[in-house]
Order: sequence, then structure tokens, then C-alpha cells
Amino acid sequence: MAETRRHPEWGVGSLTAGSHRADDLGTGPAPDVLDEGVLLDLARDLGQPAARRCAERYRTSLKRRIELLTVAALEVREHAVCETALDLAVSSATVGAVALAKAAWAVAHDVVQTRAVPQVDALERLMWLAHDTESALVRLSRTGTPDPGPYG
Repeated sequence: MAETRRHPEWGVGSLTAGSHRADDLGTGPAPDVLDEGVLLDLARDLGQPAARRCAERYRTSLKRRIELLTVAALEVREHAVCETALDLAVSSATVGAVALAKAAWAVAHDVVQTRAVPQVDALERLMWLAHDTESALVRLSRTGTPDPGPYG
């Protein structure tokens, strides 16, 4: 029987022994969760306090944005999926969460192309990347270095 893990914070989705993230078994390419260079550029352009506020606002709104995207995707509301994915992708890229931005856009692309519920593994990947991104931002705000987590 396959072992099922619940996502630690989101409480939805599962990870079975047959479907894994690249880091679980150490196979396959694993994306960088957070690009520090983008955050450094943001701090240089806006100033350190403003960049921290921007990253903190992004982090605190991330769970809700993922929930909105997931619900819209599961209900196959194409316009809502695209609008939410675009918002999430742009805000993610702004703070250096490029892998999450790409994953959000991949879910939207899947819904629009198939006009059906997206692949479960695409939603799981999105949720895991959101969790890892949030963890990296929390660590960055506390220690000044992002959480290397499973990718570092």
C-alpha cells in the first residue's frame, strides 16, 4: 500500500510513493525556490525596508492566492484561473519565486488548453513550491539567508 503524506500547511493534496517531488528521492532537476538576486535588486531599487515589506506582504497573501487559483482551476473557470495565475506569477517573480511563478502559469495553461481540471501533480507541485517558497521567505526574514531546504 502506498504511503500518503498530507501537505504540512495547506492540508490538501497528497504525496504518494508513486508520485514525488524531485527532491524526495534526489532524482530529476529541482528548481531553486527563491532567487536572492531578485530580492537584492528589489532592495537596491526600493530600499531595504520597502523590499522587506513587499516580501512579507507576498508571503502572507500566498496561501490565499494558491487557494483561489486551486478553486478556480478545479471549477474550470478559465478567466478566473488566468487572472489569478497572472497575479500570482507576477508577484512571485517580483520577489524571486520564479519556480512558483512558472508552476502557477503551468496550471493556468493546463486549464485553458484542456478546458478541464488540471493534472493533480501540477496542483501538488504548485502547493509544495508555495510551501517551500514561504519557508524560504520566513528564514530570509529571520536570518538574512533563504532556507536551502531540499534544493540547496
